[in-house]
Amino acid sequence: MAEQVGARRTIWIGVAALAIVALVLLLWPGREPSKPTSPVVGSASTSGAPAVATADKVVAPTPFTAAPDGSAPEPPKTIWQLRLNRAQQTLDKYLESTRYPPHSRPISEMPDLQTTERRVEKQLGFRKKNGTKRGDLRLNLTQSSQRIIADETLRMTIACVSGKGIEPSTVLSARSEELPSRGQTQTPIAFVDDGSHGDEKAGDQVWTALFQPATSAQFNGYNGDVQVPVEIRCSGDEALTYFNFFYTANVPARFTGKVREAVEKGSLALYLELEVKKAGWYKLDLRVDDANDTRLAFTSFDAELPVGLHEARFVLFGKLIVDYAAQPPFKLRDLDGYRFVADTSPDREYLKPTAGPIYTTKTYPAGTFSDAEWTSEEKDRNVAEFTKDVKEAKEKVADEQSGKIPKEYPPSSAPPK
Repeated sequence: MAEQVGARRTIWIGVAALAIVALVLLLWPGREPSKPTSPVVGSASTSGAPAVATADKVVAPTPFTAAPDGSAPEPPKTIWQLRLNRAQQTLDKYLESTRYPPHSRPISEMPDLQTTERRVEKQLGFRKKNGTKRGDLRLNLTQSSQRIIADETLRMTIACVSGKGIEPSTVLSARSEELPSRGQTQTPIAFVDDGSHGDEKAGDQVWTALFQPATSAQFNGYNGDVQVPVEIRCSGDEALTYFNFFYTANVPARFTGKVREAVEKGSLALYLELEVKKAGWYKLDLRVDDANDTRLAFTSFDAELPVGLHEARFVLFGKLIVDYAAQPPFKLRDLDGYRFVADTSPDREYLKPTAGPIYTTKTYPAGTFSDAEWTSEEKDRNVAEFTKDVKEAKEKVADEQSGKIPKEYPPSSAPPK
């Protein structure tokens, strides 16, 4: 299973690397394709390193186009000059994006993962039961989270609105459904507008429901998607809409609250203790702020854990601390993650998130953390390959300029004969 998940871990960085190498080599004559053995750090969704910028094609300048300031036109570039520019850009961007390791990144790269909060707000069309829409009405839906774990409670609201504001409405029915259905009895859900059960204000026409799946036999041992169909009447018409969330009934592991720290190789290692109930591969994410509450880092743990009490190791990379002039003590917060389940759909079981502050580190004197960039054998191989591409392009450009080989231009930028 480790091998299967290891492959999944590199998807977010592998795609970017393949795109870069394919682009450079597509235009490279007279050589076998070079294949980096390590992925280029790229963005994703769940994890986080920045993508290396690439272009779909090399765009050559229009021949002898005058500069905007009216000065002499720039001479067109040969194919090898264009390839040199692209190869150098690829190398530079790769080096820039791999200063920090994939598992310890600036949190600014993850705008949608700043916290564990997964609140949802959306506005939908008012679709009647016969499938037609009322163009003058909309439905505003909110839900407290996209995921509900163990005994957590989901809060949902719905309101009918028009150009004039909130319209009078009545929720006719709501219930919970598993996706796909296991044939369990569906659980009715009550929406109220009387100031109780999570409703903020009685009679404001914003209907509210609280739903705790753990209290329903329908969801005993359940792990998967849940749908809540809601029927609502507004301005004489009835509409059907849906809330959707993911529910994990039995958490595979939990954070015990114990943390230890150590300076290792110029970085700050953070060990969080977990009580593991199910052995397997775990992907966990942790956020770190500095002493000034500046959001600093997004760190990840991605490894296999057996049953029992075990530590998950997170790293606050030294150069990241130095580059951002981050001040200790550092504040750990918002831990979440899941256990990967191979050959199953859904393929993950979520841990109950630990929202808010978790732990504050010790204070460290200046100079404690290293300014060295991240290194690895895979990165070294990639850098060597991209550097080789730059060197070869430079040699070809030099050969063109010395007359050893003829100059070749893209068709659109060839100089007049």
